[in-house]
Amino acid sequence: MELNTKIYILIALIVIGEIIFIIIAMNPLEKEEDFIINKTLNKENCILLGCPNSTNLIGNSLTNKFYNCLCDEIKNISREKLTCFDSEANIILTKYTKGKCTIKD
Repeated sequence: MELNTKIYILIALIVIGEIIFIIIAMNPLEKEEDFIINKTLNKENCILLGCPNSTNLIGNSLTNKFYNCLCDEIKNISREKLTCFDSEANIILTKYTKGKCTIKD
């Protein structure tokens, strides 16, 4: 592979990375302060569903929707359809879209 080709590939990867960063920055899934407040409970609910400790969001592979682990909707997701996400970046690169979230006290 020629040097010029390698340079073009490197530039393309940098541009793609910047585009993903801009998309994440412009479309936060939830307010940062809300996430920090709910982080402990969030992880507990994810772990109870069988996800790893690093999980912050749950996806339903049947509906292609994802939810914060505090949402009541996650209780209806079967283990076979459960997808665990540790970051927003991992979701953006998938077919999942944000589902409507209901949180009961």
